[in-house]
Amino acid sequence: MISKYASEGSPTAWASIARNSFGIHGEEAFVDVEGLLTNILGLEVRRAALPSLAGLLLLRTPSLEGTILVEERDSWERQRFTLAHELKHILVDVGAGLIQSHEGILIHPDTAETLGHGMGSGAIGIEATADQFAGEFLIASAPFKAMVGRQSISVRAIAAVAGEFRVSVTAAVTKWVACAEGRCVLIEVREGKLYRFIASPAFAAQKNYDKWLELGEGIPTDTKVGRRIAGELELPLDSDDPMPVPARRWIRRSSFKGELMEDVLDVPVAGRLYTILWYPQDFVRTT
Repeated sequence: MISKYASEGSPTAWASIARNSFGIHGEEAFVDVEGLLTNILGLEVRRAALPSLAGLLLLRTPSLEGTILVEERDSWERQRFTLAHELKHILVDVGAGLIQSHEGILIHPDTAETLGHGMGSGAIGIEATADQFAGEFLIASAPFKAMVGRQSISVRAIAAVAGEFRVSVTAAVTKWVACAEGRCVLIEVREGKLYRFIASPAFAAQKNYDKWLELGEGIPTDTKVGRRIAGELELPLDSDDPMPVPARRWIRRSSFKGELMEDVLDVPVAGRLYTILWYPQDFVRTT
């Protein structure tokens, strides 16, 4: 168990400790998280239809034997993320007393709506930090940044790296934003409006004086994602065409008057639409 919590550790540190404990080398891309849970921790992983849930943790105390149920209709990549999310609950939250026992059984549901929303953010709480743990456990920052850094920035390029780690493109894009050194942001769009966003540390640091679109506001129609919403833009799977967009389309008040770069990630099977924005001068490739 990783006994230290919140004030004495971080999701990134916990993931590093867990990877080392399981003998996962620092440069390894693919992690067999299901094999670790079943072969090393002795837990059962079962797949079932879980309406409104992505995963359900069932453990007996104090032995911590039990079962992890995952939504069988989710993609294989999302199931892996769910399992890594549950692993954090087991290694950290159980020992910290943050998951309550009910007559000797620890029961913890993870909803389909919230799983993955805390990944890459600075949010705290057991769900957000479980997402952050899962993101680092499955996509270790060092090898990920090295692979992405060798390519030009685009959804297609990040998707290629996602294949090396065997994670979803959404998880890889979120990871890219979370560990980026420059200013960038991942925006989720729902019903034509800005639903939520995850910002890189450098982007978040500037938000006090830059006035961006706020949650719930409509998306400008002359942005790349706006054209996608309007049905004016097709996104073939092999598309590799980030588009420059005037900063004023997204920033209402800023000293920056130039152009941002924008690329779109459409996940039709999940009904999700995302756009990535970045300051091109922050991501100049060096040879």
